[in-house]
Amino acid sequence: MQIGKDWKGRVLWAVMVGLAVYLLALLGIYLQREAQYISSLWPANAVAIALLLGRPRRDWPLGLIATLVGNLLLNLTVGNGLWPAAGYTTVNLFEVA
Repeated sequence: MQIGKDWKGRVLWAVMVGLAVYLLALLGIYLQREAQYISSLWPANAVAIALLLGRPRRDWPLGLIATLVGNLLLNLTVGNGLWPAAGYTTVNLFEVA
C-alpha cells in the first residue's frame, strides 16, 4: 500500500514541477518581449533546479521529464515551431540538469 501512495505523490510532484516551469517560463517570455528578445530573468530553470535539489535523486528523472514537458509546451504555446521549441527546450533542460 505504501508504494502506491509514494508513486502518486511523486507523480503529483512532477506535475507541479511541470506546471511551475510552464508558468514561470511564460513570465520569462513576457519579460523577454519587453527587452528586445533578451530575457534578463528566466525563473523557470532556477525554480526547477531548486525543486529537484529538494527531492531524493530517484525523483530527478521524473522532475526532468516534467521540466522538459513544461518547457516544450510553453514554446509551442508562444508560437515557436516544433524544431525551435525542441532546441530551446533542450538548452533549458541541459541548464537544469
